[in-house]
Amino acid sequence: MVWEDGGSDPASYPIPAEETEVVHNKITFFQGNFIAGDLQFVHTGKLALTAQLQSIEALNPISGADFVRTLDAWPVPRRINISAGVAQGMLLKNTAPEFPPDAKFEGIQGTAVLQALIGIDGHIATCTLSVALRTSKRPP
Repeated sequence: MVWEDGGSDPASYPIPAEETEVVHNKITFFQGNFIAGDLQFVHTGKLALTAQLQSIEALNPISGADFVRTLDAWPVPRRINISAGVAQGMLLKNTAPEFPPDAKFEGIQGTAVLQALIGIDGHIATCTLSVALRTSKRPP
């Protein structure tokens, strides 16, 4: 589909849906479906965009074999951010951290925020110190 200005990407035309009317003309019947041959997008009463279907052709049939995963293909892991409250609700085991003896002796205390990446096997893949907050040292 080619747009009035010669472009082909409808996403590059940000028109708010609540103020837009789409007019369909030249309806074509193709492979059991009705398709608009001409489109007009009217935004706040003014013509904003026109589109025209220039050609349409049938695709080759698709078989299930086209979608079979090869042996070396792996799903792409997704990163999911969860809040502290959700993480607390999913906690299976609570192990208190070991306080470093030198810091305990010096009276150093504070809060550390750790950022962990959990692998698909459920174990920690990486863990880094994100932020250290409210550190203080006991006066001698």
